Amino acid sequence: MKQVISMVGFKAIDAGPLENAPLLEAIYHLRKEICNSTKEKTDYHFKLISV
Repeated sequence: MKQVISMVGFKAIDAGPLENAPLLEAIYHLRKEICNSTKEKTDYHFKLISV
């Protein structure tokens, strides 16, 4: 699946087990709310980093 994702131009990452799905969905909904609440026509993206 990672190869298919890369072929269409996205960078695939392994976000861990399926149990992490609700966390990733929460990030998506947060981004959507931020974009919809601003008056600008700007799309915001989050980048996951390791420290």
